[in-house]
Amino acid sequence: MSGGKEALEAFVQEVDDDRGENRLSAHLALARMADEAGGFEEAMSQFEAAVTAMPEDYRPYLAMGAFLRDNAHGPEALEVLETALELCTSRGQADWRLLQELGLAHEKVGNAESATSFLEQVIEIFRSNRMLDFPVLTATTLAKLHEAAGRIERAADMYRALSRGSDAAQHARYHFEAGRLLRALDLQDEAHRMLTRAKALATDDTLRGEIEALLEAGENPGPNP
Repeated sequence: MSGGKEALEAFVQEVDDDRGENRLSAHLALARMADEAGGFEEAMSQFEAAVTAMPEDYRPYLAMGAFLRDNAHGPEALEVLETALELCTSRGQADWRLLQELGLAHEKVGNAESATSFLEQVIEIFRSNRMLDFPVLTATTLAKLHEAAGRIERAADMYRALSRGSDAAQHARYHFEAGRLLRALDLQDEAHRMLTRAKALATDDTLRGEIEALLEAGENPGPNP
């Protein structure tokens, strides 16, 4: 790691041209290394250098915005990401990663409506390209936002999609969440199928306990009020 860092630092110091793709990549790599080492100020310095290297490119702003969001600087992240969006749209591009980051940043600062709007745009991009393996962060955040707003069916849709996606390690959790929401919608047969599948997939004892409790509640609903 130290050797790689030293080589990148030597490269950015020796290159005469202060702009260009290679310089951008080097500064972003150095920023990631600084972030991993807990060096916030050093990472920010590298992100700023990346912006200088390609000032009309949205990618360094996207990387900086994601970094700021990860480090609980939501308002600052939004400001940087909005600049990225202006640069991106001026070229007629629609980068789903940028839309996802904007959604996550809005969610971080409590702008639920804006967060939902940006994240739904990500889903639409994937669907329009006939890709149903949605990004996990987009789909899980959308599910939480929709559930909080009372849009239970839409939240269930997100978990059902994830239960068929490539994040196989979390399939048990996604089946459980979908089953829980379908139960709330009184779609008992579909809920039971999801929960039964969740139980078969679960390897975590805590999650298995949650699944079994919900299955048992469905089998023994109790007297009507």
